[in-house]
Amino acid sequence: MVEHRQGRSRRQPRIQDAAQGGYFPVSPNDHFCDLRDAMSVRLADVGLEVERAHHEVGTGGQQEINYTFSTLLAAADDLMKFKYVIKNTAFEHGKSATFMPKPLFGDNGSGMHCHQSLWKTEFRFFADERATEPVGYGALVHRGLLEHRARSSPHESFDQLFPQARSGL
Repeated sequence: MVEHRQGRSRRQPRIQDAAQGGYFPVSPNDHFCDLRDAMSVRLADVGLEVERAHHEVGTGGQQEINYTFSTLLAAADDLMKFKYVIKNTAFEHGKSATFMPKPLFGDNGSGMHCHQSLWKTEFRFFADERATEPVGYGALVHRGLLEHRARSSPHESFDQLFPQARSGL
């Protein structure tokens, strides 16, 4: 604890907190802000509108960069552009980028994930305003994606996905 003049105290960050970075650390704790900025600029150069970019909770330099949604076909193209730009920009900076969901065993993993929604005019197929979990058609799509992933994924990092691992399950 650090004592302040007014007699109040504050917690100093633990070593683990500094290593993991947490959400939105700033320099000098965020060692990847320049690389992430370069990635964001390049993404804009190829037509992707970056909504936000920040350090992720996990160690190992995990980052999160979000760009705006699009139609299904355009989103598929955007995804390929995104991965190409990220991998090449990382390489140019002497780093490597992976999109594995849990690249480091026993650590939080940001991994690549896609937010999905399905609309017809004003009707939302996946959920209504009050839902906290997918309902109706959305629940079926969610179960189908998880079942397909379980049968088709050769990546053993998927084995590390479980609810207590900050893995989105």
